[in-house]
Amino acid sequence: FPDYPLGSIRAGYYNAGLWTSYGGSATGDPLISGNITSNVMTTFGTFVIASISASLPINFLGAYAYRKPTNTLVEWKTSNEVNVSHFDVERSIDGHTFIKIGSVKSDPVPGIGDYTFTDNFSQEGKVYYRIRSVDNDGKFLFSKVVTVMNGPQDNDLFTVANPVSSRIYINVTSLPAGNYNYQLRSESGQNIQSGTIAVNGNGIYSIGLNGGVRPGIYVLALGNLNFIKNEKLRIL
Repeated sequence: FPDYPLGSIRAGYYNAGLWTSYGGSATGDPLISGNITSNVMTTFGTFVIASISASLPINFLGAYAYRKPTNTLVEWKTSNEVNVSHFDVERSIDGHTFIKIGSVKSDPVPGIGDYTFTDNFSQEGKVYYRIRSVDNDGKFLFSKVVTVMNGPQDNDLFTVANPVSSRIYINVTSLPAGNYNYQLRSESGQNIQSGTIAVNGNGIYSIGLNGGVRPGIYVLALGNLNFIKNEKLRIL
């Protein structure tokens, strides 16, 4: 690490789109070899050797895809936009091979960056999206992969009453009977509440909100192994 002063080298940890310094002190020669002992860790994950004198990669705070009647809205949020040139939006129909479908220029602002892209792709079935941030020097970083179910069946599965107070009410119109997982996430991607709903036919189902849920904008993800649908909510 010839560009890193020895005293600035730290252990870095990557989780859910965020880079965190785990501190530590390095010994040795950055030009040849050395060691670093981090602070106490209680988790597994992706670790790197980094420097507090260098810019950390961009943070993806959240990525979402919402199916609309005639298109799909892809949304992502960022922080730490340093040296970012633009974002490539990529789509896949098998979850493995992605193609670029558009770009959005980086617009770094203090705090959280908020971006959207509209995709008019209409092929029915599950569709996968991811965002690739591209730096001015060509380096890049991917967001997590998000999915939607294209086609009229997705819009007809269920609707969610909006805004929301103490309970989320879901009007099921054509979901097959079974257990469905749900997750309520903040705009920054933090998991606020999760659980399972047992659907026995068409009708109104509800989810009681935990006492700690504060007013604001949230995303409700509901689905199973075959599909997932995201709905944006405003909680009063």
